[in-house]
Amino acid sequence: MSNVYVRIVSYMLFGAALGLSVTGLATFDPATGDFDMLPFNVYSAGAAIAALLGPLAIFKRWGTK
Repeated sequence: MSNVYVRIVSYMLFGAALGLSVTGLATFDPATGDFDMLPFNVYSAGAAIAALLGPLAIFKRWGTK
């Protein structure tokens, strides 16, 4: 694997960790790289994802032929 791909993957992982930290679902220390995921309710997470993807599915007409 090229160094470019390793760098892109690491930026994506650190970005996801930072995003979870900002939303309050995790704690992330960029100086040490320490990442701790906090407990959350899977049902409410699924409902939030469905609420975000619902309007997109209607707009994109997913599920139609």
